[in-house]
Amino acid sequence: MKSVNAKTKQNRRRRSNSPGKYAIFLFLPLLMLYLGLFTRIFASVKFSGFIMAACFDITAGVVFTFVALLFNKTIARYVIGVIASLLSFWHAFNVVIQNSFQVYLPPGNVAAGAGNAAAEFGSSVFSAVIGSLLRILVLFLPSVLYWIFAKKIFVFPYLKKIHRGKLLDICLLVFAFCVVLCNVTSLRASYRTNYTYDSAVRHFGVLTATRLDIQYKLFGSPARKTLEKEEEAPAGEDMKTVEADTDEAEALTAEADDVSGTDQADAADGTGTALSEESGRKTETGLNIMDIDFDAVANTGNPNINQITEYVSGLNGTNKNSYTGLFKGKNLILVCAEAFDTGVIDPVMTPTLYRMKYNGINFTDFYQPFWGGSTSTGEVSFLLGLAPLDGMETVVETEHHNNYFTPGNQLQRQDYYNAAFHNGDCNYYERMYTHPNLGYHDWIADGDGLEELIGNSFIYSDITLFESTLPLYLEKTPFSVYYMSFSGHAPYVGDDYYAVYNLDLVEEAVGDRYSDKLKYYFAHNVELDQAMGYVIDTLEEAGIADDTVIVVCPDHFPYGLLPSEAWENEIDYLPELLGHDHYQDWEQDESELLIWCGSLEHEDRDMACTITAPVFSLDIVPTLSNLFGFEYDSRLLAGRDVFSDAEAIVFWQNGSWVTEKGKYSCVDNAYYPNDPEDDDRVYFHRIDRIVQNRLNLSDLIIKNDYYAWLFGSDMDYGRQIYPQTFYLNR
Repeated sequence: MKSVNAKTKQNRRRRSNSPGKYAIFLFLPLLMLYLGLFTRIFASVKFSGFIMAACFDITAGVVFTFVALLFNKTIARYVIGVIASLLSFWHAFNVVIQNSFQVYLPPGNVAAGAGNAAAEFGSSVFSAVIGSLLRILVLFLPSVLYWIFAKKIFVFPYLKKIHRGKLLDICLLVFAFCVVLCNVTSLRASYRTNYTYDSAVRHFGVLTATRLDIQYKLFGSPARKTLEKEEEAPAGEDMKTVEADTDEAEALTAEADDVSGTDQADAADGTGTALSEESGRKTETGLNIMDIDFDAVANTGNPNINQITEYVSGLNGTNKNSYTGLFKGKNLILVCAEAFDTGVIDPVMTPTLYRMKYNGINFTDFYQPFWGGSTSTGEVSFLLGLAPLDGMETVVETEHHNNYFTPGNQLQRQDYYNAAFHNGDCNYYERMYTHPNLGYHDWIADGDGLEELIGNSFIYSDITLFESTLPLYLEKTPFSVYYMSFSGHAPYVGDDYYAVYNLDLVEEAVGDRYSDKLKYYFAHNVELDQAMGYVIDTLEEAGIADDTVIVVCPDHFPYGLLPSEAWENEIDYLPELLGHDHYQDWEQDESELLIWCGSLEHEDRDMACTITAPVFSLDIVPTLSNLFGFEYDSRLLAGRDVFSDAEAIVFWQNGSWVTEKGKYSCVDNAYYPNDPEDDDRVYFHRIDRIVQNRLNLSDLIIKNDYYAWLFGSDMDYGRQIYPQTFYLNR
């Protein structure tokens, strides 16, 4: 026994004195490189940012090793194994998420929606995991090998204090060098000014993106703290839309008339002023601003509140116009349509949606940015008029806030009957708490009353949803209701309810022009068309179609057409739908907005028009506020009333933007003027500053519950949580 012990001790001494005793210092840094490399490969991410990501990852690996070696060798071995396993798990988790949604979601977003997603889309989640099983095994391979062979291969030396200090100094120097580079190069946008978790993963790796997300959550994002003075557009600069092609507009109108059986207004010029001057409507004058005592909150001691106040009080606001109050006193039905897109609209396949587009206010250049999240972010942009910069967490942030300018809250203050409906889980994204605070006192969804209305129906389709809920408010005029549809949700497969019942109609309309996958997608959206058809028919029978406005906006682009095991897609079908590739934000997120009212087919038909300027979801709240004649303050919203003379600016969370003169890609850090000879850098920098201000304003208003400082508590739920004095005295 003694000889064995002596031999063992001799082997240990030999190992401790060999060069291999330092191998443990390489394991975690090399593991980080390995994980980062394969995470990029699996997501087909460009390698342009790999060097910077590698520097961050190597530094992190050394620091993790340093921490582990503060303990004795047995504990150190387990600590390194646990760290390796957690790193493998987090990278694998990100790979699965990216494979499903084609975007990396931050930890808070995952926490906000993971439970509901697993419950409601269990089969898709399971498919995503099974489909990514090989990727998961590749990412876990080093960790598994470590647990098997670590005790035999590695020496876990105890670091002396002097060695600890030197190692830590080197790591800090490398880390500081990386941070400096990120702040003085083109990487600054992704690292600071326009940080998103998705872009940070692509540029700096999963671990650094996670660190930044936690850091900015705890201490505030450096991108969301500064509102800079804006320069006004130079006198004479063209701020009007491109005039619509009148012949084309008239041709589309004629087609729509055949479908709806009604007369359509003549085309309008892009500014939103109808060509016909026979309406007799009196054009409102003045500005859409409120008499707000900004001085009362100008010196609160809160630097964020003071900064917002100084900024918004210095803005001019947008002008009232011939469309101000056009829909005053009318009912409102808002529909956030799941994965809705322009490609769905067809006179045979979706005749009602076609009628709404060409017999209403027609938008030819509309965008719904993805906002770094999923359905909830589309809802926030659509209902709040502010950019949702925290992804799925944003709507939860507003749960106790005064969401003063949502259409629901503005109409609730006018004593409209209000309710919200969803043919999905009642508490998905905590909607049972958030949506009453968005202006809908009654919230009805699956698990919260909808099952009682639908009865024995085995499928909660959009048509079923509207048929079962419309009788609840049809006679409670004026009403303000909101729907979050569900039928358009992926996966799009040939053996589900929608394809079985609607595929014949789809094939009659599109023939062999599209793949089966696109036909299944269209079949899902036929449900939305039939739902809208039922609503309009019922409103017309009740004699209130001319007094009811219907707005349909998508929550996001149909990412269920992207290659993904979760959605059972082997290839990318989105280019087939869009008619082009989708590498830029504006190529992916160009979509459809419908604003229709029966009066636009009758007494107000000369007010129906075509808007050719760029428009996006943040423009909906100010546009509806103007159309309904609300007393609202255009300075306190991030979008614009499309009928005003304000500049048309569409922007994304990462800082990319589109105007009538050009497009800027934050990903490429490149400006693409529509006229290559008109590369006006002064114009570019002015628009870029406005975009940064609108992003920062959105974040500051939401984070600081700014409307509560101006208007106090204005919602039932808020009164239960916060007394009025909370807002006035904090």
